Amino acid sequence: MHQLMHRHLGKVVAGAAIALTGTAAMVAITLPADAGAADGPGTGSRPAAAGAPAPGRDPGQPPP
Repeated sequence: MHQLMHRHLGKVVAGAAIALTGTAAMVAITLPADAGAADGPGTGSRPAAAGAPAPGRDPGQPPP
């Protein structure tokens, strides 16, 4: 019984590690290139205000 529980726990831990690694990889792929930490103060990579549209993007008219 001890060996059975030990093997089951090992599979659970391995599955959790694979799921965590896959999640981290998908987050890294889907984030934009400038979403990481800034290189230093005053780099200017932040928008002027929260919720401000990104430069060069015009949302246009809402759909009907």
